[in-house]
Amino acid sequence: MLSRVLSLGVYAAAGMAVLGGVVYLVQHGGETVSYTRFDGEPGGLTNPAAIVSGALGGDGRAMVQASVLILIATPIIRVLASLVLFMVTRDRLYVAVTLLVLVLLCLGLWGAIE
Repeated sequence: MLSRVLSLGVYAAAGMAVLGGVVYLVQHGGETVSYTRFDGEPGGLTNPAAIVSGALGGDGRAMVQASVLILIATPIIRVLASLVLFMVTRDRLYVAVTLLVLVLLCLGLWGAIE
């Protein structure tokens, strides 16, 4: 079951990236690229809530960014699933270890967002 969580996460992210790339090319494929000026990412592609909103709205760039969010969320979901499985089997040691791993993952993610 836990290996399926990782597989599904990777497949979902890959599918979203391909779909977002196709949508982006349809939306912006004919634009001329300027290599003399660098424009960073728009503000809407740096906030997770805005990325999800843009992806649901059909923005190709937001869909590609959403695929990265899916990849980031996949190991966290796997740790949560293993936590539930260890709680069901009442294995206190592994529940404690998995909780520690989950806390460290969340702290690391929170530090990366700040």
